[in-house]
This record gives sequence, structure tokens and C-alpha cells, in this order.
Amino acid sequence: MYLEINGNAVNEPVSDELIEKTVYSFTGEGDSFMILLVDEMTYMQASGDPRSGFVLEYQDGSLEQHYYCADSDISAGKITDAFRSYLAQDDKWRKKYHWKREYAEANAGAGIVKYLILLCIAAILAFVAWKYINSV
Repeated sequence: MYLEINGNAVNEPVSDELIEKTVYSFTGEGDSFMILLVDEMTYMQASGDPRSGFVLEYQDGSLEQHYYCADSDISAGKITDAFRSYLAQDDKWRKKYHWKREYAEANAGAGIVKYLILLCIAAILAFVAWKYINSV
């Protein structure tokens, strides 16, 4: 795994100490985000600062598998624990927090749109068939 801080790759091995130091260094001014990556599509990320709190997200291989932590009051300690657990590749972080799928919420209306399009196509086909039958 590798760590990016404010969009810049860190050139040292990721450790528990580096994670904690990074989380507590954020001031909330300018960029304050970190991403712990397995690859470009699999990662955990957080933004915020210790004073105001954080936003925590992870992605598991595709945009359709992007989740955010729905827990309130995500402290620097919780971010540190989550990132350490992710680094250790255990599943404690998955179970400890309440995750909501971001993709599903962003695209919740997509199913309705597809249904309406299919309904319109069916109506057009029924009308064409009716016109054909009545013209013969």
C-alpha cells in the first residue's frame, strides 16, 4: 500500500506512526486529505481536521463500490484507527463503522429513468401495431 497526502505520494513506508502523525497534522486550512491506496480503484480516504472532524470513505475496486462512513463525529482517533486497520488488512474497520454506498445513492433515480424509457418504447410499439392493424 502507499499513502498520498493532499495529492502527493509519500516516499516512505506507510506505518501506524506515519498515519497518526498525518491525521493530527491537518489544520483544515487548504487541502487536508489523505488516501491509503492498494491501487487506483481500491483505497480508504479521509478529509478534514482534528478540530472540526473528518469525512471517511473507501472504495473497493470500482466506482460502484464507493462507500462513505455515515457515523457522526468522526474524530482524528477514529480516522487513525480506521487507517491502521486498513493498513493491517483486517476487517475491523468494515465492522466498526456504519457504511453507506455512495454510488447507489447518487444513481438511485437511474432505475426509474430506465423504466420510463422502456415504457415509452412499449407505448410507441403498441401505437405502431395498432395503426398497422387498423390500416389492413
